[in-house]
Formats: sequence, structure tokens, C-alpha cells
Amino acid sequence: MVTPSVEPVASGPTYSMTNLAKNLAENKSIDFKLITFDFFGDTKNKLPYELRFKLTGRKGYGFSYDFIKFLINEFKKPSKVIIYNNSQYYLHSISIFVLRIFYKFVLVFSPRGSLDEVSLKNTGRVFIKRVLLKPYLLLLSTIDYLICTSKMEVNTVKKYFPNKEIFLLPNSTDPPKNITSSKKNIFLYLGRLIPQKGIHDLINAWDDGLASAKGWELWIAGPPSNLEYFESLKELSSNSTSIKFVGEVSGEMKWSIINMSKFLVLPSYSENFGNVVIEGMICGSVPITTSDIPWEELNEYSVGFSSERKDLPGIIKLAMEMENSKYIDLSNRTKKYAEQNYHAKKVSLRLVDYFYSLGKGNTNEQ
Repeated sequence: MVTPSVEPVASGPTYSMTNLAKNLAENKSIDFKLITFDFFGDTKNKLPYELRFKLTGRKGYGFSYDFIKFLINEFKKPSKVIIYNNSQYYLHSISIFVLRIFYKFVLVFSPRGSLDEVSLKNTGRVFIKRVLLKPYLLLLSTIDYLICTSKMEVNTVKKYFPNKEIFLLPNSTDPPKNITSSKKNIFLYLGRLIPQKGIHDLINAWDDGLASAKGWELWIAGPPSNLEYFESLKELSSNSTSIKFVGEVSGEMKWSIINMSKFLVLPSYSENFGNVVIEGMICGSVPITTSDIPWEELNEYSVGFSSERKDLPGIIKLAMEMENSKYIDLSNRTKKYAEQNYHAKKVSLRLVDYFYSLGKGNTNEQ
């Protein structure tokens, strides 16, 4: 499994893939290796099942000759090779697609939201995405199968690859077992502070008077990735006494804050999944999302709230006024649902079964 990089902060796709990798490595029915790339000079904390390659070239655009040589040697072995690639827009990732032209192996690719309209237009390396999208899609045509994390992403990806087989596999989480705390009257937003996340809508929806009267607080946690936007959020909330900016959190502090929050709010305009939703759910923090992102199941299974953006104030008010006994029941149901559907151990078993179905009849012929 190829994942983007060794990230200094545990979040996003790499974090999710590392959780999954741990459980794949423990499964004795497959010979598994997690392949990562050293963007940050991090030579410590290497996992027993991890192959970490150094990159040559400009930081963030690096290329690895050793990685290519390693793959070619693997392709020459008699055993079947399946590459599950989660990395995009990097030279080392592109090299996998090029190799697929010359070698026969099973190439599975997960776009992880990279083909979403908002992602293409507004996030990451926007210029590169716009200029090189067509040749990039041509390279992607070499893949054999696709994995998407939500039905919404499936619909997006089908526009580009209508004839490719798509497997639906959600992201997963594996929370630490030693971090627990009692729930407090906190609504939590956890993520980057950028316009696409809709934090301004959350602040506008927040009833400061009702919150103060009933002892509720809104905690906004995350790095100020867009300083101009961050300043606008502080200005927007300047008259509130119940909105707190708590900064970036990670590791044990992140899980501690999630555990103590009764509700977790993600008002994004676009997400291919939203890892923080399942992190909240598995801790019993009830999620509130907007219908712009793929969380209709919260309403379907009564494990949270997915609402139209205009209805966000009403949902927050409903949550604030919920009887404690009803909240406890909802929290327990939410946690159980996440454990059954999004725990990394269970998701990894589904992926192993999928790999076995792909490995039949494939050989590594040049």
C-alpha cells in the first residue's frame, strides 16, 4: 500500500491509511508492506512493516529511484503483486502508473477526493491540477480498479472512469484505548480553518444567548491554514462569550478533546469522506454535518444529524435542548455504529477479502 508521506501531524489520508495498515500487517493471510516517503526528514518511528524511501529533488515534488527499482524487482517475482496507491500528484505516485504500462500487476487506486470539483478548483496544487489534469487522467487510465470512500465520491469518479470497477470502502479509525473523559457541554469543530470547511456558517448559526444560558461552548480547533480567513472568523465571533479558538491539536490532546465533546460539527462545503466524523462517532460524540457532504446515513440510522445548511441553527438549538437521557442513548448508539462500520480492524478485513478477489488469475508478466 502506497500512501503519500510521513506526516508530522496525524491527520488526513496518511493518518487513515496508517490506521488501516496496522491491521493489514497483523493479518497473516497476506504479505503486506506500507510504503511511505520521507518528505520531512523523519527517520524515527519507522513501523516494522513500513518501507520508507528517500526522495531526490525539491521538497514536496521528490522522486525516488530506489522505489522504482524496488517495484521492478517485486514484479519479477512469481508471487502476485497488488499495489494499492493512495497518493496523488507526486512524481513517485505517477511513476507507478507509468510502470503499469510496462508490467502486469494489479493496480488499485483511491482518489481520496482529489477528483472532486472543489478539490480541483480550490485546494492544494491548483495550478498543476488545472494544467496537467488531462495528461494525469490519461495516466490514471492504466489503473485496474478504483476504491472510493463514499457514494458521493463514486458518482464523481464515474464521470471520469465510467467503465472502471469501483469498490466502496470507507475510511477507518483506531482510537487509543487509554483516553477517556466525561462528556461536557461542548460543540467541537476540528479541522483546518479554511473557507471550504464552512466554519463561518457554524459561527453564524451559533446562538450565543442560548448557549450561555444553558452552559454550552463552541470549541474551534485546528491550524489557521488561511490567516485572512482566521482573522475574519475571530472578528465574526468577537461578540460571543461562548466561542473558543483552541488552536491545533493532535495525538492524545486531540482524542481527549473529542472524548469530552458532546457534539462534533463538520459544516464543510465539500468532503469525499470526513475522517473527523468517524473519530467523533467512535468516541460517542454525536456528529452534525451539512448535506453537502456524504453523511446521509447519520439520519438514516439515527446516529447524528445531516441537515441543509440553512437548517444548521435549528439543529444546534435542538441539540442544546436535548434531554440528557436522550443524549446518552444517542451517544451510545452512535459509538456502537462506528465500532461496527468504521473501526480499522473490521475495515481491513473487508479490504483483504477484496484483495483476494483481485489476485485470482493475475501473473507478473512483463
